[in-house]
Parts: sequence; C-alpha cells; structure tokens
Amino acid sequence: MTDHLRTEQDAHGIAWLTFNRPQLRNATSEEMITALHRTLLRIEADPSVRCVVLRGAGDHFMAGGDINAFATIASQPAPERRALMQERLARSAPIFSLLERLPQPVVASVRGAVAGGGVGFVLSCDLAIAASDARFVLAQVRVGLSPDGSSSWHLPRTVGMKKAKQMALLGEMLDAPTALAWGLVNQVVAPEEVQAVTERIARQLAASPRHALAHAKRLLNRSLGNSLDEQVALEGQAIGLCAESDDFVAGIRAFQASRKP
Repeated sequence: MTDHLRTEQDAHGIAWLTFNRPQLRNATSEEMITALHRTLLRIEADPSVRCVVLRGAGDHFMAGGDINAFATIASQPAPERRALMQERLARSAPIFSLLERLPQPVVASVRGAVAGGGVGFVLSCDLAIAASDARFVLAQVRVGLSPDGSSSWHLPRTVGMKKAKQMALLGEMLDAPTALAWGLVNQVVAPEEVQAVTERIARQLAASPRHALAHAKRLLNRSLGNSLDEQVALEGQAIGLCAESDDFVAGIRAFQASRKP
C-alpha cells in the first residue's frame, strides 16, 4: 500500500483515510487513487467498518490534481494530451460512485485548501466538517480544464445551478462561512477543533444502527432521480428490511425501558 494514502481503523470501527502528500497540499497521484479505490472496495464488504473519514495530512485537505503531472501531459502532442487526461480521469471515476454506494456513512474532515477534485471529494461525502481556514475553489478553469471529480454532478444538486456555474466558470474561491451558507459543508469550527468534532460525529455514526444508516443514505441518494411514488415504495422496502434487524428490536426495547440501546 502506498504511503500516499494512510489508512487506519480504530476501536470504534471508524476507518480514517488520510491523503498523505502534505508537501503538495495532498494533490492526487496515481498511487493515491489506486490505493483509495482498493481501500474503499475492501471497506464496502467489511461490516466491522461503521464509518469512514476522509482527511488530508498536514494543514490542507486536497489541492486537486498534481500540477507536475499535468505539466508532463501538457508537454505531449494534442491527441496524446487528450488520451492521457481521459485515462487519468477514468482511473478515479469509479471512486465517486463507490463513495455514494458505500453502506457506511462517509465524513469529510476539511482544513485549508480544497481545490479542483478535492471539492468533488467533499461533495461526495455524506457529511463535511470544515475548519474556519478552509477555502473551496473549482480551480480547473484556471489551467484550461473543465470540472472533474464528480463536482459537475454534485454541485448543482447541492448549491443550485447558478452558484455551481459561478464556481465552475469564474473559478471563485469560497471561504468556509460561504461554503456553509451554500450547503457545501455541515459545520464550520476552529482549526484546532476539527479533529475533535470529526471524531465525535464519527463515533456517533459508528454507534448508530448500521442497517438504518445504510438504508437512509441509499434512500436519500436515490431520491434525486426518483418520482414520489417510486421513492415511497423504496421507503417501504427499506423500513421492512430495517425491521428485520436486531437493531430494531434492541432499539424498541431500550426506548420502552428509558435507556440507551
């Protein structure tokens, strides 16, 4: 496993995945993307993992693509540039669908720079906790590229089309309070509190009923493309499956006894 991605699972069942290229503000590499894909596939099939946290080493979350790698691509003839860039994106594309379908909730713990594909990673997470020093920018336009990292799909659904175009076409940087107001993140805290707040939320998720969280996540994600009738039918299926679980029985008994399940 490359050291471009650090992985650890704690005693609470929280998988901490750390982008680990702090000298480059955690810009992506082929090694990082490959390791992340493999790790998420393993997590998807591992019921001992109850929650996933994405974070960056050092003072930044992720600065998007590696400019040095882009410079190598830019030195090639035009047809080769096209093929190399499309191949690069093809390697990372499955990760964003995987983050959505994971049964475990995924939390982004964000500090400093969140640029380019880093915005896509934050948007792909179920919850996001940001430090007050976080800055968000779809920087691709500044180097002659269009958005990637699933941001063109997530962003209009998160902030609305006009604001999404404002970010993508103008390359404007958003500070943390604006990101909170626009709905990119759930909470903004002081930089020194990010780890503690993330850990508290992750532990709460890890201690919650696994099946209930998985079905809630799936229902909400599917709702974006469903009619009302389709969605209500899915709710019925999901709640029936939840009722089959031991968590449901334990939760009802605990409620009746006025205690925590």
